Amino acid sequence: MDQQPPIMCAVDLSWRSQGALNHAIALAQARRAPLDVLFAVSNRHPFGWRVRERVGQLAELRQRVAAAGIDMTLTVQHGTPADVILQHATSSSLSPQLLVLGAPTRRGFDRFRAPSVARAVVHQIDRPTLVVPHSELVTSSVKVPFRRVLCAIDFPPASLSALDEAYRIVRLEGATMRLLHVVDIAQSAVPRLALEFPAADYTEDLRNEAWSQLRRLLPLSQALHGRVHLQVAVGLVQDQIARVANEFDADLVVLGVSRRGRLARLLHSTTGDALRHLHRPVLAVPVRRHESREAADLHPIAA
Repeated sequence: MDQQPPIMCAVDLSWRSQGALNHAIALAQARRAPLDVLFAVSNRHPFGWRVRERVGQLAELRQRVAAAGIDMTLTVQHGTPADVILQHATSSSLSPQLLVLGAPTRRGFDRFRAPSVARAVVHQIDRPTLVVPHSELVTSSVKVPFRRVLCAIDFPPASLSALDEAYRIVRLEGATMRLLHVVDIAQSAVPRLALEFPAADYTEDLRNEAWSQLRRLLPLSQALHGRVHLQVAVGLVQDQIARVANEFDADLVVLGVSRRGRLARLLHSTTGDALRHLHRPVLAVPVRRHESREAADLHPIAA
């Protein structure tokens, strides 16, 4: 029998790790997968910084994981946290099926002085990453397996890879999914050639086109029939994703993510913004360039 790929979770001594660790343990138990825990000691401190606290925390972690009946490997590494996580995820003998991290909390200019580890990782790693916010709701009540999944797409390859992953979760975990597209009012629909010409409102046309494209993405599989619902919203993308996630009471928000350089990550990305503003677990899914969508489950997308 083939060995199940592990769930990898990166932790540190901060409070942000708790929600991520809870989800990683619950997912490993639900999927009968081993747990690969990486404790990252930031190179801003010496390796022995708060070592007694670290040893005590790791001892408690070992006891908790053993009590849950989960096989675990534990690694402590010193360096730049994002680099340590990326190197560990890609150098392991058995690549993780999922990486779990705590959500970023930095705001304003703090993002430029000390960029978020989660934001840096999701834009560079080649596997799905679950980013978990720290809140009393998330920390105390882990909803695994996921039952209510929101997948927000805008039709480029990254979002279609996210859709593949969302359908896999719906199929394997018996979830219900809301498939959302947001007509972004912040983006100009048609270039304006001259300011003196009146600007037409193309919002309704864009909404109708979005409905047409979403219908082509409905699953053919009878097993998924009636469990996937479509929605088109109009407004600012991040605001609408947050609003629909709250209305739907989503256990999980699935978003596609593209590789970006450091400056692009700092300035803007829908997924990066979601990691800071959504108070729900976010699954960031990278583009899978060599993976075709399953014909048995999904309608073909018209060219």
